[in-house]
Amino acid sequence: MPSPGLCGTCSGETSEPHSRELAGTGLEHRVGELTTLPVAQVDLIVSAMRASRRAGREHERAMRRQRVADRRRFGHVEDDQQAAATERMLTATGQRAGRSFEALAGLVRFERLVIPELKRAAVAARAGSS
Repeated sequence: MPSPGLCGTCSGETSEPHSRELAGTGLEHRVGELTTLPVAQVDLIVSAMRASRRAGREHERAMRRQRVADRRRFGHVEDDQQAAATERMLTATGQRAGRSFEALAGLVRFERLVIPELKRAAVAARAGSS
């Protein structure tokens, strides 16, 4: 049974478990204070911090899902995002083509014929909207 000033995870010699719990919170320097609190309070503090961390991650995921849904719904895509997606798509297509010279030749033709047209259309659209 732990002594009254220690929580159930402390060995009495070190506050290492609490150091891990507080890592990245900016409260690492206050680990020593936890050893002076009753077990119930320490458990409550640690549980609240874990719940807060989980809630923060869930909030970030919800915001990311909403941004993706808005982009799909309203067609809002930044130019650099579109360029990166196109590059990833072409790279993946090239990798899938593998050793088929016919497939690679088709990809090269596509890049030479279609990409410059798309760039010109994008520049024209940007100039027209300004």
